[in-house]
Amino acid sequence: EIILACDIRISTFASIVTIFGVKLAVYPGFYSLRFLITYLAAAVLSTALLFILLKTFRIIIRHFGIKDLLPFLAASFGKGLVVSTVLAFSGMFDTLMLMIIVLDAFLTFCLLIGIRLMMIVVYDALNRKLQDRHERTRILVFGTSDKSVATIVRLNSSTHYRLIGFIDHSSRKAKMSIEQYPVFAFDSEKDIDKILSENAIDA
Repeated sequence: EIILACDIRISTFASIVTIFGVKLAVYPGFYSLRFLITYLAAAVLSTALLFILLKTFRIIIRHFGIKDLLPFLAASFGKGLVVSTVLAFSGMFDTLMLMIIVLDAFLTFCLLIGIRLMMIVVYDALNRKLQDRHERTRILVFGTSDKSVATIVRLNSSTHYRLIGFIDHSSRKAKMSIEQYPVFAFDSEKDIDKILSENAIDA
């Protein structure tokens, strides 16, 4: 799997950056070759195993959600736990090593999630650019129920419709927004006509 291979490389990169970053900032002396080999071998192998067990590489990036953070959090700090155990058995674990391991786990998590979020942003930007080349029907979705909100994903990838916002018969929801789409409230048919006219709504 390409995604699995990329994630392992990202995790390894995080470990290398952390080890040498701490060295430059805190510990000017040289790490032993034994430490470097032991640490990196434990980090790479544990990361690969955890990613496979937690199946992080099977999560579809463009549908990435908050619940998907947990496997990456578990894999990142699981790596730290494995590395700590290996270093302890090797007699190389101390306060400095603990700082490196915690920073490594945190950086690994941030990079794995950050790169995915960046890919989502780029994908959405390119998708919108392609969609804007076609003249699409500007629409409002009626209601703010879970079913109504679920249409966002479908409409965002539509080449025929452009979602402008939501419309609801509830003054409480006026000036609110759902995923950056405004909610327009109405009390009468006259209000609806005004909303459609002011926002150039087609349907």
